[in-house]
Amino acid sequence: MPRSPDDLDMRLISKWKATGKLPKDKELRRVLIAICSYYDQHADRCSEIPIERDLVELLAERIFGPGEWLRPSNHGRRRQAELDHAQWQAMAKNIWAGKPGLSHSAVGRIIADKLGGKSGTIRKAIKKK
Repeated sequence: MPRSPDDLDMRLISKWKATGKLPKDKELRRVLIAICSYYDQHADRCSEIPIERDLVELLAERIFGPGEWLRPSNHGRRRQAELDHAQWQAMAKNIWAGKPGLSHSAVGRIIADKLGGKSGTIRKAIKKK
């Protein structure tokens, strides 16, 4: 078992770079087990443990295919937007409960002042129910 991520078998990475061929699943499994063991042993001392970027690239190419993992994903941003919209809508509902005559723009400005963000974006996302 390696003592740190720096002690991981770098032959795996150099072989991948030299030949361009991805390592076998068995080799990657061994490296992942070593990383997980190190995290488990040192979880109380550090929240972030550095891992070689080359190793991350190697694992990502094996899992997602060459080049596929580099494509930007909107999934995370979409999920965050859904959470933001739900929060804005809940606040808007409370505001309209107390002041039903306010416009979408006015409510958007109130929410933007409290939470930050663009009032126009918030105005478009909230619905008066």
